[in-house]
Amino acid sequence: MVITIEPGIYVPPVPQFPKQYHSMGIRIEDEVLVSEKDPVVLTMAAPKEVRLFTFLINYLLRLE
Repeated sequence: MVITIEPGIYVPPVPQFPKQYHSMGIRIEDEVLVSEKDPVVLTMAAPKEVRLFTFLINYLLRLE
């Protein structure tokens, strides 16, 4: 069986948060294979750091 683990942060449009972040959200998902032996994180190599996302987005935007 494979399960998804997806913690997230969602910014509501309320005065406690800067307006540029209102209604934004981010989720970092992992797919985990659960078997009789140890679990295996299938998305181990997926980028999960801001600097990697920034690099990938900038790279993809240059391809258009």
